[in-house]
Amino acid sequence: MEMEKSRPDSLKRVKLEENTKEKEKEGEDEKQSIVVIEETGTEDRKLKVARSPKTNPVLVPEIWEHVFRYLSRKEVITVINTCIEWNQLLDSKKTTLLLPDVLPFVLAYFDKPDLLLCRSISKTSKQIVDQTIQSYWISSEETFKVRYEDSDRFPLAVHAVSDSFRFTSKRDVETFIQTLNLQEHLNEDQNLNENHNNETNPFLTRSINILVNTPSSPQEVLYQQFFQSLQLLLTTYGRFIHRLNGVVWDMMNETQGITKMVHYLHQLPNLKILEITADSLAGEEIEVMGLPPLPSLEDLEYLDVSDILAESVATLFTQTYGTQLTTLVCEGSWLKLTSTEELVLKTLFPKLKRLRLEGVCPSTLSKLSNVNWPLEILHFDTFLTEEETATEIDKKMEQLILNAVRNFTQTLTQLEINADLTKLPQPQLADDDNHEEGAEAPLESDVEVMPKLKVLISEVSSMGSTLFWNFILSKCKKIEKIHFHTKHSSFENPMEVAKTAFDKLPNLEKIYFWPGPEEEDGVQRTVLTRATSLSSTPTGNPGVSQCQKS
Repeated sequence: MEMEKSRPDSLKRVKLEENTKEKEKEGEDEKQSIVVIEETGTEDRKLKVARSPKTNPVLVPEIWEHVFRYLSRKEVITVINTCIEWNQLLDSKKTTLLLPDVLPFVLAYFDKPDLLLCRSISKTSKQIVDQTIQSYWISSEETFKVRYEDSDRFPLAVHAVSDSFRFTSKRDVETFIQTLNLQEHLNEDQNLNENHNNETNPFLTRSINILVNTPSSPQEVLYQQFFQSLQLLLTTYGRFIHRLNGVVWDMMNETQGITKMVHYLHQLPNLKILEITADSLAGEEIEVMGLPPLPSLEDLEYLDVSDILAESVATLFTQTYGTQLTTLVCEGSWLKLTSTEELVLKTLFPKLKRLRLEGVCPSTLSKLSNVNWPLEILHFDTFLTEEETATEIDKKMEQLILNAVRNFTQTLTQLEINADLTKLPQPQLADDDNHEEGAEAPLESDVEVMPKLKVLISEVSSMGSTLFWNFILSKCKKIEKIHFHTKHSSFENPMEVAKTAFDKLPNLEKIYFWPGPEEEDGVQRTVLTRATSLSSTPTGNPGVSQCQKS
């Protein structure tokens, strides 16, 4: 009887254990269903990602892909490189996600046809190509640069594209309008044009090239028609233009060509870069009071008046926009001849960072030594002597150059002197370390004059200038790169002399030698590089690695 009574209790325990195991199994099945949803028909790689402990918290792959849309491209690259599972999950998305970062680097190797073809791949590639072209072509810094090698095709390709927007006649304007189907908008009422809300930019480079000519009859009528048609085009689409290269060829009327150019400028409110050539006005004294007022171009930051040979016209532009300019290219003679008062000239360019002077004479350097401009890049293109005043000042040309350079001691980061300084009149100056009594020393030897100067560009023969080369080695300790032009140079053993700079300049990394086009012989440049350690120096010269030719 006792055995029969105890049996039901044991059965209860067995059933209870079975129920517990079933519940645990159901719980495991539920967990498994969370991890693997719709196992049938789901890609194996997604299942692998979903099961991986590295992807916790556990979400289905489709949700992770949605989450990744909110990441920046830099963060997506980090995710891809985290583990194999993440890399596999984003395998199909790599091209789309990484194209904006990769394409700008690839464009550097494209010529014009490839560049334009790349725009037709997709909407994204078109936007990237357009943005890359425009950011380069309307950059004041890039426009100011002097390039020494052609291995980078991109600048040449963009320059070729910009030539497509050259207007020299009415026919050019008509062809442009017909090609881009702009006739409908240009036929609208002029009042509608002024308020036109069309956001389509017809200028790929956001730039145009204009020729202003003032011929005699009977061609005068044709050029007047050209002026009117281009004026109408700019009235409608001028707000998209950020760079203008204008050429004024005015042989018949000394003010008519400049007047037309000013009218064009009034249609370009967003202009950033302005380059004007008016070399037909050489020696002309133009009465600027008869010209229409220049427009207020609030975004203008780059001005090139180096080819405006009428001093009064160049002065008009520099005085009008001087306070907002960051970059200026002008003739050295303009500083010499300008009617701008000395006190006004001293503070005329409070934001100027880059200055290129073409045709520098002693009077130019004297004025440059007394201005208060925050220059970071200074470029002397060529040097002239003043024959009419060939006195002692011409004999101290090199000293005047150094005086002008020292005036920008606290701001200058790059200096370019495009001249063979050994051909300039050499003053009798002694070295810092061994100067005779009474001799003029350029600077105190214990003063670091140029604390921010990092890049030097000059003719290789300038190493033969004792004053200049000693100044660089002893007073410019922060220099990191030196570029030398070797074209037509007769300087002997330039590399051996240049190697000594690595001992004198502790921050110097590389010295470049650029040959002229007719001297290349397949070699674009030669580079001396500082060795990382003395043991890696195969040349026997401590601190200098073997030169590289490319």
